[in-house]
Amino acid sequence: MSKPEGGVGSKGANSREQDFTEYIYPATMHNTMMFFTKKGRCYWLKCYEIPEGAKNSKGRAIQNLLNIESDDSINAFLRLRGLDDPDFINSHYVVFATKKGLIKKTSLEAYSRPRANGVIAINVLEGDEVVGVRLTNGHNELLLADRNGRAVRFNENTVRAMGRVSTGVRGMRLDEGDDEVVGMVVVNKPEEETIMVVSENGYGKRSQVEDYRVTNRGGKGVKTLNITEKTGRLVAIKVVTDENDLMIINKSGILIRLKVSECRVMGRATQGVRLINLTKKNDVNKDKWIGIGGHFEEGESPEECLLREAYEETGLKLTSWKFRGIVTFTQKDYGTEYMCLYTADGFTGEVKDCDEGVLEWVKKDELLNLNLWEGDKIFLKLLKEDAPFFSLKLTYEGDRLTEAVLDGENLQNTL
Repeated sequence: MSKPEGGVGSKGANSREQDFTEYIYPATMHNTMMFFTKKGRCYWLKCYEIPEGAKNSKGRAIQNLLNIESDDSINAFLRLRGLDDPDFINSHYVVFATKKGLIKKTSLEAYSRPRANGVIAINVLEGDEVVGVRLTNGHNELLLADRNGRAVRFNENTVRAMGRVSTGVRGMRLDEGDDEVVGMVVVNKPEEETIMVVSENGYGKRSQVEDYRVTNRGGKGVKTLNITEKTGRLVAIKVVTDENDLMIINKSGILIRLKVSECRVMGRATQGVRLINLTKKNDVNKDKWIGIGGHFEEGESPEECLLREAYEETGLKLTSWKFRGIVTFTQKDYGTEYMCLYTADGFTGEVKDCDEGVLEWVKKDELLNLNLWEGDKIFLKLLKEDAPFFSLKLTYEGDRLTEAVLDGENLQNTL
């Protein structure tokens, strides 16, 4: 059994600063930094124009160094050795991605003449904004990912070079509603790099680049994360190697840092593992004791789901188990869910910390004394009595159990 509470990382920034170091790059004084805003403007700074500070100083706000409009913000940057090498600027491109799925490629040469007030880098349509900018060599592969957990991989030569103030072409076809692109990555070494994706509820995983087939731009792409209520929607995509570290911070300033090598490479269509434990909004199980378990991943049988969830949440590999029943949950404004109920009496391994809550062994005779859902008490009593395989339907209005039906018979005395 587990109680849904527990470690959620460490405080990485207080509520005033809400900041942390995301990028560290070596640079010489004459390197050029190019900054791009969400509204599509480009600004330049020579590294020697950035005030030098002590290693533990906070630095200066970019808005104090650049002439950025008050309602705009920096969304991306590029670090270049310089803009005075004709061969380099004419053989490289600046590629933009917007949240509405557009992509634009422009020769770096078009951005080689810095202006103090910046220039239009891309014509951003109303309601759209820049979400990513990358430097390419004309032969790279690009991946775009959307909130609904899909990614499209295509060669940049399918995107023709355009002028600086153009809008771009469709890079990814989005779903109707509030779907949008969350990020773009450039693949340089597919045999060494992997694709890391992270969801809004703190789940993430790595997948091989070759798991994403190369298609034409403008398609819907393939699944990069199995989006469920448990994972939440996709929020980030990155290209990583085993040598990288991953830092995740939430809106409350909670930060976790882990080695990318500790995140195992998984199939493209899986839901990943929890990377940071976030307190769920409107968590229906808050302060209640529940059993381990979770949602099916694509293509899984009930037994495969059982073994995977048990191992992911406890660290134990089940060796003996029994299918005991089907439980149907219905709740107004929440919908219907079906649960395959198992018991196990054999396992190997040792219990690990659970990122879903606090794990505890509980004696069978003490189970019904815990703070449980009323319907859970019914099926736990059936399990204790070693009842034959059963079908139990539980209907709730909010937290209140309004109906319980066992094998088609209404259990009035349980309510």
